[in-house]
Amino acid sequence: MYMKPGRRIDVGGFRINIRCIGHGTPTVILEAGWEDWSPEWALVQPEVARFARVCTYDRAGYGFSDAGPLPRTIDRIVLELHATLRGAGEPPPYIFAAHSFGGIVARTFASRYRNEIAGLVFVDSATEEYLYATATPSQLLDYVQSTQHDLHACYQFAATGWSRAPATQRHDCPAQMFRGLPERRFPEALNIFLWRQALQARTYAAVGSEINDFTADNLHRTLSERKDVGTVPILVLTAGHHERTPHAFEALWRLFARDLLSLSTNAHQTIIPNSGHDIELDRPDLVTAAIRSEVTFWRRERMHATQKP
Repeated sequence: MYMKPGRRIDVGGFRINIRCIGHGTPTVILEAGWEDWSPEWALVQPEVARFARVCTYDRAGYGFSDAGPLPRTIDRIVLELHATLRGAGEPPPYIFAAHSFGGIVARTFASRYRNEIAGLVFVDSATEEYLYATATPSQLLDYVQSTQHDLHACYQFAATGWSRAPATQRHDCPAQMFRGLPERRFPEALNIFLWRQALQARTYAAVGSEINDFTADNLHRTLSERKDVGTVPILVLTAGHHERTPHAFEALWRLFARDLLSLSTNAHQTIIPNSGHDIELDRPDLVTAAIRSEVTFWRRERMHATQKP
């Protein structure tokens, strides 16, 4: 179902693609990581649809969504998502399940629209504290600038139909999307389709702009603006094994993932020992189970509230 658009909602002169299936309240919103879009959740969304309404969407510039205004800041992404949900007629409350970079998006959405949030599931989500602990501001800036340089080259090649790209570059650019295309858990037809989608110039423009939020100044801003969500349930799923990550950094990732627990008085962390960073692909069953537990909790609390005299 990810090889054609869902509904494309106008959010002010450009359209965001959203795909919702299933029924029931609350609605589950699946937020993809950096360089990812809707198909990242291909193994989770159909399973969640068995017990809840669940939506994926493509951030501006990705997948079937139009290019959006630059820069692609977290604030802009959150405003566009909120407008997309309203335009699509998908009312709150929402439970967010968010992977990696998407965790910052979900957390910011929860800060902006606190009364619309029923739960949060952080799927090996990024935290500012981890980046501060493992890199100096200058190292972060060097990483961002180096990555942007590579992405800009991909953008220029894509804008000219790849006519000037070396053979290696034509393969390296799409291969960096998701956790590397082709994705071993996807059928061949979907991999071929995603490879073609990843050849679009607007995708590299969006990806390159989003990474600006990894600079020290922006990380400090999002960290300072972070707000707790009271008693809203939070589940933090943390990968037990990050590929190509030194052991010391692995321990820090787990440690700082725990900081997300401070956002709520009802928060729990689970280490997934047999999964890498992409838990939604390695262990979609556990991600689905975490979402189910939050849906069940909200419905039980809602039922108890309505039964009170």
